[in-house]
Amino acid sequence: METNQAPQGADPAAIPTGGQTFGASLAGIVDRPAQTLSRIYQRPRGAWVGPLLIVIASLIVFTLVSAPYTAELARAQVDQQLRGMSAAQAEQVRNAMTRLTPAVMSISASVGGLISVLIALLVASGVLYFAGLVLGAELNFVPLLTVMTWCWLPFALRNLAQAGVAYFQRGLVVNQGLSWLVSVGETTKDSANFLYYLLGYAEIFALWHLALIWAAARGAGKVSKTQATLIALAYAVVNIGLGWIPLVVARIFTPAAG
Repeated sequence: METNQAPQGADPAAIPTGGQTFGASLAGIVDRPAQTLSRIYQRPRGAWVGPLLIVIASLIVFTLVSAPYTAELARAQVDQQLRGMSAAQAEQVRNAMTRLTPAVMSISASVGGLISVLIALLVASGVLYFAGLVLGAELNFVPLLTVMTWCWLPFALRNLAQAGVAYFQRGLVVNQGLSWLVSVGETTKDSANFLYYLLGYAEIFALWHLALIWAAARGAGKVSKTQATLIALAYAVVNIGLGWIPLVVARIFTPAAG
């Protein structure tokens, strides 16, 4: 009987993933994404472990490298807010900020980031499942969730790339994608600008992720190229809309953002 478990001491690259080795699957999502994701979808058992570990490891690396600069940015944003507070309120906030050390931020950001990734994978899989259901793809949720962990690998590479930028340039990448084209240089106002938010998706990693979603619909869902394109577009629209909701809420309760 076939099994996806590797013998003890085996090379991790030789672990079967969706009917092929993990290393072959990594190469396959680059040059044969539809076929590779189709194989993973058909044999999902254990295939989620490798990509999920990569995503988590990249998140931890980025969090550790960027923590000092994230803390610095947070203090700068708080300083802007202090201008509208009384002296007593400002002092209380400053005392609270003294506890915002890079170590504390690393731990909280890692835990929060891990929870966010797991929730995002579930939500994204749900969106793709229902988009496929409406547009004619025959998909099952559990194997689709495994496929989504592979579609998330571009974001792992983005974490590592931005960690490298933070390490060598001693600062964060503040404007994602092409959002710098409309940035006014103030985080609160930029985050309330839908065009700024939308242009943030115009970057290679997000576009690669969307291409993998198309490949998943094409390979796992067994649909035409036109149907796969419609599914990918519906997925993009819904996910961008869901991401915009918290920013709208923040704008409502933050008058300065207006």
